[in-house]
Amino acid sequence: MVHLGFQVEQRFQPGYPLLVSNGVKYWTLAALALLFIAAGYTRDFWALNVNYVLYFLQSGRETWEGHSFFNFMLPWPSQHIYYTKYAITLVFTLVNFVLSVAFIWVLFRNKALLKLLFAIYAVVTLVALIFFLGGWVANSLDEGYSYARLLMGFLQSPVPVATLSLGYPLYRNSQDSMKR
Repeated sequence: MVHLGFQVEQRFQPGYPLLVSNGVKYWTLAALALLFIAAGYTRDFWALNVNYVLYFLQSGRETWEGHSFFNFMLPWPSQHIYYTKYAITLVFTLVNFVLSVAFIWVLFRNKALLKLLFAIYAVVTLVALIFFLGGWVANSLDEGYSYARLLMGFLQSPVPVATLSLGYPLYRNSQDSMKR
């Protein structure tokens, strides 16, 4: 056994997290976790301030409450700012997808899990698009948008990768115990 402040096995067993002989994997996972946190705060910063710009322009208020970085948006038409929200959603969904792929690969080195992660992102995005378009067709865009936004918020978080990271070892353990 190697002592790193906690007990870990010396050999690496693919498919089981954090059973490593070196600290590189641990620190890489920790760095990816910090990047997830940074991406979440950055996304909230952008979304909140774009909403402030939109509110400021549509309300006719005289005082601007958003961050000064977003002053460049003030002369934009409201419709452009509204579409910026879609771009932010796309960018941060892709950022979280890339971080999730990196996390799964570092943790498990399992291509089947990567395919499952891709399928989760594809299916949830498709369902969100269906809700959004359904709301548009049914002349209830606000309701369709709220469901789509909820689903896309799920993809803009570490929840999908956390579910796979915690669920896969449980699945493997259950499969191993069934073989005995």
